[in-house]
Amino acid sequence: MDVDYSVSRYLEIAKGRALEHQLKLHNNIETRQDSYHAAIVVAGGRIVATGVNYKSNRAHDYYRGCESKQARLNKFFHDAYKFNHKRPLNDYHAEMDAILDCDNLDLLKGAKIYVARVNPHGKSANSSPCEKCRHYIPRYGLSRVIYSIGEYDHGVWNVKKQVDVMKAKGMM
Repeated sequence: MDVDYSVSRYLEIAKGRALEHQLKLHNNIETRQDSYHAAIVVAGGRIVATGVNYKSNRAHDYYRGCESKQARLNKFFHDAYKFNHKRPLNDYHAEMDAILDCDNLDLLKGAKIYVARVNPHGKSANSSPCEKCRHYIPRYGLSRVIYSIGEYDHGVWNVKKQVDVMKAKGMM
């Protein structure tokens, strides 16, 4: 049975994933980050994929051995490299990790993605999509991004407007 939670409940689930991620990485100086993001993709009232942020070399380790996901990851980094003016990515965002985690990319069409960020003290912080994520999210058909702003607030990014801008610029 599928359960359709409220926005705040989905953000709490994403925050929980970010806190788990923080616990895994925080004690190791090589993997410690300034903040920890997690994303969940919800389609038809159920969570179909989850993701967390990594430094780019960690993402390659994470997907090693997963042939189809590794191919998606390689394509993402290749495309992101071109988009980012020929500079390599210095990190790998939770939104892309969640998209790549989805075994059936057709489920992403019309789905919502919930993104939460926690600081090193475990408090919610702003996790609005960055420029790179705003470039890639529309390409996978996601309809809306709901993101944490603080402990008790969230923002919503309606992807349709970005799609219209990208089409007008010939980017899609």
